[in-house]
Amino acid sequence: MSEQTDYKAPVGDVQQVSMTWRTVTSSNITEVGYNTTQEILGVRFHFGSVYYYYEVPQEVYTDMISAESVGKFLHRSIKGKYAYGKLGD
Repeated sequence: MSEQTDYKAPVGDVQQVSMTWRTVTSSNITEVGYNTTQEILGVRFHFGSVYYYYEVPQEVYTDMISAESVGKFLHRSIKGKYAYGKLGD
């Protein structure tokens, strides 16, 4: 992991939420972000897509950024378990 960067992440049609992003070492994922107030997990991929996962407990985010493989953690513990949306859709 490297230094943190703040981005604005749109949620729903209009609402904006501040999210702190962390750079991660992964073959597919560049950054993972989290908003503690709304429990939104953000995942930014190398190819440019950004996905948001909703109602994700902070412990899951903490486990993800410290996982040996962030991509494997995403597939094993996030996908299919939380509602999600793709930025720009």
